[in-house]
Amino acid sequence: MRRVRGICLFCIALLVALCGCKAQKAESSSLQVANPIHLSSHEEILALDQVDLPIPQGSVDGSWVRIQGSQDEAVLDQVTFVYDAIPYCYRAIGNNAVLDVSGMYYNWTQERTVDGIRMQLADAGQGIALWFREGVSYCLSMSEKASFEKLESMVRLLIRL
Repeated sequence: MRRVRGICLFCIALLVALCGCKAQKAESSSLQVANPIHLSSHEEILALDQVDLPIPQGSVDGSWVRIQGSQDEAVLDQVTFVYDAIPYCYRAIGNNAVLDVSGMYYNWTQERTVDGIRMQLADAGQGIALWFREGVSYCLSMSEKASFEKLESMVRLLIRL
C-alpha cells in the first residue's frame, strides 16, 4: 500500500512538472514577435527607401526610424525633432496619393489647404499638415502649440531642404 501511494505521488508530481514546462514554452513562444520599429538615420532612409527626411539646421534631438508594417505594406519613415523649442514629427510613406499617417486621432476643428498642403488643427493645440510629392505622401505633426502659420512655414522649410 505504501508503495502504491509513493508511485501515485510520483506520477502526480511528474504530471504537474510536465504541465508547468508546457505552459512556459507556450508563453515564451508568444514573445517572439518582431519589433516593427528600427532605429535608422537620414542617410539610411534615403538609401533604402529613396525618401528624403531632412531636418532644419538648428534642430535638436533628431531621431530617425523606419516602421515596417506587414510584408505587403510600404515602410513608414519618420524623424522626430525639436525646432525653436517646439517638437515635430515628420513622416513619409511611398504612396500614390495624400495619406494621413500622423497617428493622431483628434477631433480636427479647423482645416485649411494652401498650395496642396492640407492642414488641420484641434482645439487642444495639436495640428497636422499633409502633402504629396513625387510618389511620396508626407505628414508633419505637432503635439502642442500648433497653428496654420507654424505648420505651413515648417512644411515650406522642409520642402526647400
